[in-house]
Amino acid sequence: YVSVPIFIAIWYGMIWFFALVFKMVDSSNFNRDKDCGLAEPGNPITLSAAYAFSLETCTTVGYGLPGSANGFFNSDCEGLQIAITLQMVWSMLSNAFLVSFLFAIMSKSETRSIQIIFSKKLCVNVVDGKVCINIRCYDLDCAHPLVECHARLYLIDHNMKFHPLRLLEPNDDLGGVLYPSAPTSIIHHVDHHSPLSPTRMPLVENPHGLALRSVDSATASREEILCPVCGECYGTYERLAKHVKYAQIVEEQDDYPIEGTHREFELPDTTPVSLEQVQRHIEHSLSEIVVVVEAIDPQLSGTFQALQSYKYDDIEFGADFERCMFTKGDKFLVDLLKFHGVVYNDAMYYSSASFRSGGNNDDDKCTPCTTTVSEEGSSKTSG
Repeated sequence: YVSVPIFIAIWYGMIWFFALVFKMVDSSNFNRDKDCGLAEPGNPITLSAAYAFSLETCTTVGYGLPGSANGFFNSDCEGLQIAITLQMVWSMLSNAFLVSFLFAIMSKSETRSIQIIFSKKLCVNVVDGKVCINIRCYDLDCAHPLVECHARLYLIDHNMKFHPLRLLEPNDDLGGVLYPSAPTSIIHHVDHHSPLSPTRMPLVENPHGLALRSVDSATASREEILCPVCGECYGTYERLAKHVKYAQIVEEQDDYPIEGTHREFELPDTTPVSLEQVQRHIEHSLSEIVVVVEAIDPQLSGTFQALQSYKYDDIEFGADFERCMFTKGDKFLVDLLKFHGVVYNDAMYYSSASFRSGGNNDDDKCTPCTTTVSEEGSSKTSG
């Protein structure tokens, strides 16, 4: 909104600049009595005629000179030839810049990010015994699916330091690729490597500053649990326990001494963190959680980012998102009235409510409810 008027003002100022140049060239002692075509010999061109000629030169190439002669082709009118050449060069450069400038403005994709919506709440729940945080996002313009859509998640602590949160879904080992044309979840597992975890698990190798995931160790992508006796590494505590049990049988059979062997080793407490522990840690350490969705607009081929942040008041513990996508015939419908809705799971909700209130009273054991936040527009239909 500001750049275009400024460019037009510069362009218009150059028209007047070259008008003065033409007037100076025609009024100079060298060209005053020559018939170069700007005006009659001995009668220099007026400023208004010089402006008209400058405007004509800047906007076209095929034209006639104001005077009767075509002095541009005369060998003794070098000053006029140089001035016209400079203005035509300026005109070509300004036209090229204006075209590229307008194309850059029209091809900006920043406004595409407003069509990516995020859930108003961040849910922290327990899935398969794992504490996870869950964010929902959706592309309102699902008729034009985004290209190479990726998601990233960050924790900002009270010291304003960014900590990356590894993603379980979509798998960030595969690039964290999303398909937001349907409501999609962004899930982070709060394991012992997560900055959201209040404790660190025993016998785990030092990550040396890397952001790791325990699921990679559990799926044998790497091994991080160290046996303190023999130095062997295992992916899970279950595998370590089997190793220790087998080694104890062998060592007892071979009459190994107890001290310094597997016969002496006892597996420490490996209970994973609970929802209450995570909630307490988040309450005291969290500044905000930021989710970044980056994609390419298929219509303009430009990259854009959509961001959303969540503070402690935006987090729902022991809750999951309400179902918001339904099918009708050969189409699916997304109910935006339910997109932000959360539903509390019985066990998780009661546990979190008891923790929040500091006790177990009858008021805590309320009927699980559904909270729905309205959004403009009731539904979105896509083929």
